[in-house]
Amino acid sequence: MDARAAAQESEYEFPYHHIAHFDGAGSASRARILQWAVEYLVYTKRVADVVAEHAPASLLDVGCGDGRFLGLVPASIPRRVGMDASERAISFARAFHPEIEFHARDADDTDETFEVVTAMEVLEHVPDDVVPHFLNTLADRTEPGGTLLLVVPITNAPVPPKHYRHDDEALLRSQLQESGAPLKSSGSSGSCVRRTAFGSTTRSHSIASGSPRSGRCGAGSGAMPGRSRATPTRRTESTFSQ
Repeated sequence: MDARAAAQESEYEFPYHHIAHFDGAGSASRARILQWAVEYLVYTKRVADVVAEHAPASLLDVGCGDGRFLGLVPASIPRRVGMDASERAISFARAFHPEIEFHARDADDTDETFEVVTAMEVLEHVPDDVVPHFLNTLADRTEPGGTLLLVVPITNAPVPPKHYRHDDEALLRSQLQESGAPLKSSGSSGSCVRRTAFGSTTRSHSIASGSPRSGRCGAGSGAMPGRSRATPTRRTESTFSQ
């Protein structure tokens, strides 16, 4: 590939021709704006760092969507797998991350188990009467001694029409207990709660995590960029083990 071809190829890191578009009124726009994009990117990187600290041989992301989270997880993890019921989302995931294994199917359509299983903002999309089955499916996909990492929007964030509910740590633990899923909280003393600012977003998260390997609370507890703020938390992250 010569220099000119290489220069063109380098621009295809993102399908830039699709940024400009016609909006619903038929007017041309040069930008696509997602108000919570930076918040999502930074907290997703936070969870990817927690996964990296576990250094698993295999990782399953349930409800992986377009694969953004798995794209932030280190390639040093030998096997990274994403599953989502949306064929459209999986098509984007495969296009952006061809090196990662993606499947358009539900997690209960396989018998495989993984050392770490993640569900990033998926539980709020599950109807109340299906939550016990879903949590047991996550447990079934987690190999014995493995780790399940759940991230959900917290209760002080408004519930949009596409969500059934928002959780806090107490509600999440109650759902897990009522489901009967064979999971336990990681860490010798339950979980830790920390407040961490997310750089320019001026928002913070409630972080509840544990390390099943070291027995200490707060796996991956390094502070996020920015200052600690007393602003409302928006999501809660909890780690459980088989």
